[in-house]
Amino acid sequence: MNKETPDDRLARLTELAQKLIDEVQELAADSGTQIVTLTKRSRTNRRMIWIVIGSVFLDVALTAAMGFGLAQVDQNADRINALTHRLDVAQTETRRGAFCPLYEIFLSSRSDAGRKAAEDPEAYDRAFKVIEDGYQALRCPEFTEQKQPFSKNEKG
Repeated sequence: MNKETPDDRLARLTELAQKLIDEVQELAADSGTQIVTLTKRSRTNRRMIWIVIGSVFLDVALTAAMGFGLAQVDQNADRINALTHRLDVAQTETRRGAFCPLYEIFLSSRSDAGRKAAEDPEAYDRAFKVIEDGYQALRCPEFTEQKQPFSKNEKG
């Protein structure tokens, strides 16, 4: 059998100890590099976390601003509706107070005698047709006492 001598054992142990020392030194060098890498990554991660936190706050602020803007738009729509109603009332009053009575006066002046006295009876009829169309377009019968369209008066 092959017996090792104490010197062989010592040489082998020295060799193994040297390998162990080399591996520990290599591991120490790698761990230093890893610590530097981890430190850089940690810094980058912290920066990213702050960026995400800032983005969340910005998102919340923009969402609140958008909500406020939409509320203002809704209030403006209500104001526009109120103004539209007031304008409609004003137009109705103008129609009731001014245009419809004038159309009634014009239409009540229509007569067979006036048609006969006109230079062009067809132009006379067309003019009164235009006046009557305006009277109907403004829905004057709703605002005046006259409920039927004017017909040709038999005034002489």
